[in-house]
Amino acid sequence: MSLPSVASDSCRSFPASSLPAFASPLARCIRADLDEDLGSTIDQEVARIVSIFDSERDFILGHGPEAAPDGFLIAVHDENGGGETSVEFWTVDPAARGRGIGKALLCEAFREAARLGLPSLRVRCLASSASAARVLWDCGFRVVALSNWLFAGRRRECVVFEQGLAGE
Repeated sequence: MSLPSVASDSCRSFPASSLPAFASPLARCIRADLDEDLGSTIDQEVARIVSIFDSERDFILGHGPEAAPDGFLIAVHDENGGGETSVEFWTVDPAARGRGIGKALLCEAFREAARLGLPSLRVRCLASSASAARVLWDCGFRVVALSNWLFAGRRRECVVFEQGLAGE
């Protein structure tokens, strides 16, 4: 495993039941990534994630104060495919970017995936996000696919990265 050592003492796991309370800050973070207001879409995605959440293979991480996290990483299983768990949302509040929060969340996600016994960790990022791709490359992830992500009625070009867990 080639993940760098990053302090993650401000990262914490959250139960699926806490996710609805994070819909508004999550929407703010994603709005900055996609440059459009997606409040109702985020509410629908949050409801979907809560409805399928399986604590044996899914996890929700936040960074910062418990009452108001400034970064999120949400990994859930693919209910239509092979049941593989991958990161659906990985975003940091625009005001907190550039401080290593994304990397801290990613490193904590890798540890959580290992704790759950997952064989690998997959992360999809927007093709336009050079900073996310750089963090993934720096952490030893490799490109495994290119995809179009249908989100909020629009297709978005994405790059899918993956890294196997230790022992794989």
